[in-house]
Amino acid sequence: VLGLVARRPDLVASWAVDCAGLVHPDHVWHDMARVWQTPGAGEEAVAAMTDLPAAERAAAYRSLGLPDEVAADMAAACDEAMGRCILELYRGAVPPWGPELGHRLAALGPARPPGLVVLAGEDPYVPADLSADVAARLGADICDLAGAGHWWMLTDPEPVADALVDFWSTRPGGTPS
Repeated sequence: VLGLVARRPDLVASWAVDCAGLVHPDHVWHDMARVWQTPGAGEEAVAAMTDLPAAERAAAYRSLGLPDEVAADMAAACDEAMGRCILELYRGAVPPWGPELGHRLAALGPARPPGLVVLAGEDPYVPADLSADVAARLGADICDLAGAGHWWMLTDPEPVADALVDFWSTRPGGTPS
């Protein structure tokens, strides 16, 4: 989303993201992300993940905060294709990708469309203070989920749905809430 806003703001009426801190200059990828970004080591990690029995993968996903049903579904779907997607995603975001994108977004100034940043206060992967700083630099509204973690969209999406309706209702052509 932020890549599109930076590249073609003229196509975007408004935008909303979580994990905005990914484009903050102080963001540091978590340990597993750095492994996935590393040729050779990433392939080994993915192979180890896909070689695990589904029940062990599900337990690992639950330990990361995923709800039971989602963890089981993800574990069942985890295969070599998913592993390739993980590697492509994380290797497409090797530093300095994030800070460079953040600078391009900030440089848009008035051409930047209005935005909403979701802050998950307990996200262990993207600190909320970094996302809040990005929101401030981009003049974006904030939906503060103080006690939510990285998987808020699976555990409690309603506050964000309400915030989106409120956000869009204040935009030209938006629907009143």
